[in-house]
Amino acid sequence: MILLVNLISKYMNNKKEASREEDNVLKATIEELETYLKKLKAKTEGDLSDEKSKTEIFKEKTEVVKRKAEELKNKAENLKTKYDKADPEKQKIVIALLSALAATIITSIVLGATSCCKKNK
Repeated sequence: MILLVNLISKYMNNKKEASREEDNVLKATIEELETYLKKLKAKTEGDLSDEKSKTEIFKEKTEVVKRKAEELKNKAENLKTKYDKADPEKQKIVIALLSALAATIITSIVLGATSCCKKNK
């Protein structure tokens, strides 16, 4: 009977030791996961701030392009007013200037949009 009690006691001690080892492994795994989650959270917050700054840069560039387009539009209106008052020979010159102005407007819009896209990549 004592032998049986000793065997049961050894079995229970071994079981407790195995349980402790499993607990230690589980604790270590949980700590690793918590560390990973903290790093992931910090990285995500950093990525979000980068996206916010990219968005702000894009908005600023868009405003610059809009402002320049408005300035060019005003210049075109001034030229049109002068065109309406000019004689036919000067009107031909104004048409050429308006064509150049339109090309400048389109080029500035395209360059502004592409530069914003390149910087945001």
